[in-house]
Amino acid sequence: MPEGTRRKVTIPMLMKRMRDSEAITQMAVYDYRTAVVSDRLGMDILCVSDTGGMILFGHKSTVTVSFEEVMMMAQGRRPRQPTTACAWSTCPIGAFISRQTRPVENAGRFVHEANAEVMKCEGNQHHARNIEAIVKAGIPVQGHIGHHADAHAANRRLRRPRQDGRAGQANGRRRDILRRCRLHSRFSAKSPPKTSANT
Repeated sequence: MPEGTRRKVTIPMLMKRMRDSEAITQMAVYDYRTAVVSDRLGMDILCVSDTGGMILFGHKSTVTVSFEEVMMMAQGRRPRQPTTACAWSTCPIGAFISRQTRPVENAGRFVHEANAEVMKCEGNQHHARNIEAIVKAGIPVQGHIGHHADAHAANRRLRRPRQDGRAGQANGRRRDILRRCRLHSRFSAKSPPKTSANT
């Protein structure tokens, strides 16, 4: 779409698209150049994910990615000129799992220092209170549901996910808990039935 003809993507706009079952495009970006190109291509969401710590810094999983590393990537994504895409940032699990980590303050830093418009939080029922506190502070949050490294670390179950009905039941419970946090949206992740030692 030619520059100047595309409207700024907002949360109400994304919510309407979800209700209307319209496609929403999202791109994981970890640097300024990728952010600029993705925005010009018309991506709706530019999300700085903690998986960038694995791609750029060699972490074996997102569990060990630090707040400072994600903040650095988010600041690199920060536009120097007006953009149309909605800017999201993942809040590393270590930045909001306990009161000692000051979850609202950390989320607020992403908004203030990296121009984040939405925070994406991963976790389980034990973290719902902190996630809800971020929402009550006026910061939109998307909840991540499904198999991901942070959830397994939080539950002390660092192993291959179950392929039976119990995994689906656990995801259903997390979905209900996050719904009560009044999130603006939820993201469901699914793992392939088989994993490979080479991936």
